[in-house]
Amino acid sequence: MSKPAQRKPGLGGPKPQGAPAPGARAAALARLLRLAESYPDLPLGEARYPGLSPRDAALAHAIVDAAVRRWITLEAIVQSRLDRPFIEVDAPVRAALLGGAAQMLFLDKVPPHAAIFETVEWVKSHQANAGGFVNGVLRAVSRLLYGVSTDAMPAKTRRDAWTDQRDEVPLASGGALALHAAILPSDLHQRWAIATSHPTALVKRWAGGLGETATRDLLQHNLIDDPPTTMNVAHAAADLPAACKPHDVPGCRVWGGSREDLAAILAARTDVWVQDAASTLAVRDAAGLSPSLVIDLCAGRGTKTRQLAATFPHAEIIASDPDSLRSTDLRGVAASCGRVRIVPPAALREQFAGRADLVLADVPCTNTGVLPRRCEARYRWSRDQLDRLIALQRTIIADAAVLLAPGGTLVYATCSIEREENEDQVAWAAGLGFSARTVRRTMPVGMPGGPEARYHDGAFSAVMDRGGGG
Repeated sequence: MSKPAQRKPGLGGPKPQGAPAPGARAAALARLLRLAESYPDLPLGEARYPGLSPRDAALAHAIVDAAVRRWITLEAIVQSRLDRPFIEVDAPVRAALLGGAAQMLFLDKVPPHAAIFETVEWVKSHQANAGGFVNGVLRAVSRLLYGVSTDAMPAKTRRDAWTDQRDEVPLASGGALALHAAILPSDLHQRWAIATSHPTALVKRWAGGLGETATRDLLQHNLIDDPPTTMNVAHAAADLPAACKPHDVPGCRVWGGSREDLAAILAARTDVWVQDAASTLAVRDAAGLSPSLVIDLCAGRGTKTRQLAATFPHAEIIASDPDSLRSTDLRGVAASCGRVRIVPPAALREQFAGRADLVLADVPCTNTGVLPRRCEARYRWSRDQLDRLIALQRTIIADAAVLLAPGGTLVYATCSIEREENEDQVAWAAGLGFSARTVRRTMPVGMPGGPEARYHDGAFSAVMDRGGGG
């Protein structure tokens, strides 16, 4: 394949023909600029890239996803090549440095000089005097990673396992990437935090509460960048397609087919749905009950609402959620499950106070059990955030108590692994007359490169009965 003779400024090599259009990188960097301006409070939801071809949109998504998943890692690597604090660099430059470094470290099919050239061109359109600075820093990152900054596709040095060395970056596929300098901190917990892109305070917290071996396993679990799609098939009324592979948790399967085929199945059937195996356990623990009226107090998009309807086929199911953005999904669940009715939160007390036999409170939480799926949640973690959520969770428990009939049951659930959001809240609920029937903490399982059938998120649930005189 012929290459143009013109050399790109400061890169030591030409731009390859057949590379994805510059629009893909420009779209990704524009998205990273918005994220850099809001970090650490990164917005939820997947970005859309209208106007790009599917190939270019896939590249834009891959760049942003790699940068978001490994933000702290990338920031530390870039910082090692800077002479000023990263946070003091203007937002367009931060976005460019993160996006360029993400391509070189985590996108194996992207030639480094192509990533650098397009990144430099983009940043010059946002900050005219920043091109040379970004070019120099990214070339330094290239040398740190490859040992050179001029080869079209130099080889990276990989190791079979992450061994906690100061020159290693663990990978989502298993193994580790070796750098050409030991830039990570000598302190073990700080090194883990940077290598796996977690806040140091969170790593130290887990190490103190879970122990170092469990914490290291958890950090590696959270590196998984494409968690398997698990389906709840416990109520399947017909045969399942061959693409539904066995899962270690009974009543669950791993989807091994295409997205299009999965969408077709979900549209055609109401007896199976996507739900992580750990998420199914809260309702399963209450399956022996016979409620007539069930209220899903924090229904979200209705996954557990659907499970409640299937588990209690003779009960009326009331679903409610304060987030109006989720209402479309929740309405779809109600339409497919004839016994589900959506009621606004403000109307619950007036209509159902003292009437519910079962209330499910799947409360907002820190999401520390589902970080492979909600990677942005790790950056928002703080003690202040935890305290705010604890207060909100207690308000929801108290609201649930008002709705319950004498002797009714509360199923309290989170996707957190933090004691304060889980066991401590069960103990607090005793002051409202609740006594725990079952308490279950499920830690995340699965490692990078491990079998999909073993993977599941972390979760917590407690089935609590309320005394008749409460």
